[in-house]
Formats: sequence, structure tokens, C-alpha cells
Amino acid sequence: SDDGGSTAADRTIDLLRGLAPMALGGLALAGANGGSPESLLTGAEILALDLDGCELAVLAANDSAAGAMDAARSQASLQRALHAAGVRRSIAPIGNVSDFDSKELMEHFYGALFRGGLEPGRALAEAKRRMREANVPASAWAHWVLVETW
Repeated sequence: SDDGGSTAADRTIDLLRGLAPMALGGLALAGANGGSPESLLTGAEILALDLDGCELAVLAANDSAAGAMDAARSQASLQRALHAAGVRRSIAPIGNVSDFDSKELMEHFYGALFRGGLEPGRALAEAKRRMREANVPASAWAHWVLVETW
């Protein structure tokens, strides 16, 4: 039967999205550009880690190639996995952001965090303030959020 032109691969991906969202998102580690499967860490694999001593994880990469909804789901799954594994705080964008804007925001964030000695939430607020004062559009910095668990 004709299902609107979707392929078997498309249907499989749709099925996996419903069954295994933690397997769809991941972190590319050193060597990932070479295609090594050992260089990819999925959300499901993060769940198996003991990250109780990790105070902060920053997900600063943008996965715009997957599309806005898939990127958002992937990012949310990674954040859930990190917190379930024990990470206390995470910072990530909740929408698509450009690499250029991410780099600028992260420079301000890490400067406020390490040189300024601010707590992560205050450091993120300071980074956003600096972007705003530089007349950078809100679309470049407003998507970034800190999630904290106690």
C-alpha cells in the first residue's frame, strides 16, 4: 500500500523515535569524524554512567541538520540522561542556535564562570546580558537555559 511515499527507513526511524528516544541523541567524542562507532555516546549509554560528582554539563553544539523538532528532542533526551546519571546542572539551547552565536555566548559564559567566579546560573545570565548590551538579537542568546536538579 502507498503510505505517502515514506521509505522503510523512514518508518523505522519513526518507530525508534517512539520506542527509544534516548538512542536518538548523542555526543560526538574525539574520533567521531572518522566514523568510529566508539566515538559516539548515546543518551542510553549516558544513563549507565555514574556522574554523581559532575556539577555542570554544557551541551553547546547545535544539531540543525536533524531538523528543529528532532534537534530539540535529541537535546532534551541528552539533558534527561545527564541528570538521571547524576549531573547536577546542565546548560543547553532549547532551540536552534548558530555556531557563531553559541561560541560568543560560551566565551562570555566561561569568562563569567571562571574569571568572574560566578555560579553557573549567574554566569549564564551575565553572558546573556553582555550579548544584549552588544545589541545581539535575542534569537542568538535567549534559547539558552540552565536546568538544575537537587
